[in-house]
Amino acid sequence: MFDLKISKLPIIILGTARTGSSVLANHLVLKYPKLQIWNEPEHNPKTLSEFIEYAKNKDDYIIKILIGSLHQYPIWFIRLKLLSKACHLIKIKRRSLIHQVASYYIALDRDIWYYFYTESNKWKDSIIPINIDKEIIKYIINVIKNDNEKIEPFLCDSTFFYEDIKNQLFAPDLKTPKPINYTDLLKNIEDLL
Repeated sequence: MFDLKISKLPIIILGTARTGSSVLANHLVLKYPKLQIWNEPEHNPKTLSEFIEYAKNKDDYIIKILIGSLHQYPIWFIRLKLLSKACHLIKIKRRSLIHQVASYYIALDRDIWYYFYTESNKWKDSIIPINIDKEIIKYIINVIKNDNEKIEPFLCDSTFFYEDIKNQLFAPDLKTPKPINYTDLLKNIEDLL
């Protein structure tokens, strides 16, 4: 059973795309409801600015950051929060590069990055085949390999693999529904690796 004990704050989740970092963040929000959640605030300049101000004086939060976006955070945050022993740093990864690339490809193709139980209209037609573009697959492989290399040196309080904890997390998120031609997508990715 997945039972993460947190002894210090803030909680920083550092991941690469399609590793289950959002599900993990939502799981921790349910477990620690008094903590403020910041889910990739860098996607919105105003939200990032609000987070930076919040983090200057407070540690009662959970933040999820994808390694490819780390350059958007100020140096003081990286030094004093992310790299300090004062925070609880969690690294989340995937064991299967093929499935990570496939999940990224599907999300990019559909332009749907999250699925929730309460939004069944987003995933009811998900079995529809997706277009398989080898050039886009190559691009995604390069992005993920690069990000996986960047995250490796970080020393963390906890490191998890999505495949080991995915069925133990309690959150409103659903796994990305697979298109009917998912096997063909996996074969194309495998061929390009």
